[in-house]
Amino acid sequence: MRCRARFDRECFSALEACPTLGCGKIERERPSGSVRRQLVTLVAGGVGVLVGLLVTGVWTLPSMSVRGRPPCPPLEQERAPAVSSERGDGSLPLTVSNRAPERRPDDPLLIFERGLANELGSRYEDALANYSRAIELAPKNLRYLECRGSLRRLMGDEDGARADYRRAADLLAVAPTERSWAPWCGRGYFRGLSGDYEGGVQDCTRAIELNPTSSFALSSRAYARLHLGDLDGASTDVERSLELDASNAYAFENRGRLRHVHGDVAGARADFEQALRFDVRRERTASLRIEIGALDETKAPAKPCAGTPR
Repeated sequence: MRCRARFDRECFSALEACPTLGCGKIERERPSGSVRRQLVTLVAGGVGVLVGLLVTGVWTLPSMSVRGRPPCPPLEQERAPAVSSERGDGSLPLTVSNRAPERRPDDPLLIFERGLANELGSRYEDALANYSRAIELAPKNLRYLECRGSLRRLMGDEDGARADYRRAADLLAVAPTERSWAPWCGRGYFRGLSGDYEGGVQDCTRAIELNPTSSFALSSRAYARLHLGDLDGASTDVERSLELDASNAYAFENRGRLRHVHGDVAGARADFEQALRFDVRRERTASLRIEIGALDETKAPAKPCAGTPR
């Protein structure tokens, strides 16, 4: 089973659950041929002798055992262990149990999912309250901060949105000597969303130097370049991003904005609809619907708007 850590499927490494976390290979012990012959003899000798042997334990029924360990309890044999992939506090340990974990009323993930449902239903105030409560319970969860920032931007609270994105970027403090591309990519993504476009370009460029095939780093740099007015650079990044991953919703979203800037409303709509199609977590759906709805109401902007929802 693969588990995703995420604020984006590519930006954090997938955790692999070991397939041997279950009961192991179960083998059935069968009575040997000599025991069968003994049994036939005993039956022929009389019912009384057979009963006596059963009472004294000479004959044993087949049993279940596991090579190298004691027999599993019945529940363990009947049900494969469930692996939970995400805790509400932002850390991602793998935990094994024989039944699905109970969801407590104060489970931040449960509250966050309720917020997603409210946002999709256009109940923005309720969604904001849900996201805020989830963040109170798990203040270091990047995904919760990202979604609240997006919702605040959607509601016109640009300062609040940038504050959430800056907070997420600060949580991804990166040492200058960091050799892993993912922290650079994550911080660049959030710096761009927070309005620090130059910082976003710098961090994403560093991520791309360390991992030239990162579709997400390229699409994040495209966003920052678009808002800096570097339309050629943004176009190059977004096309390369889609070459590497044709299901990158964020890349389609940014290419749609680029096409809108160039006056290609039909192309922008097609890209936004593709972004909707690949938004499997439904976390960009509300803002994308608004952008699609606005295409018929506005003319192509002279330059990208810094307040455009994600």
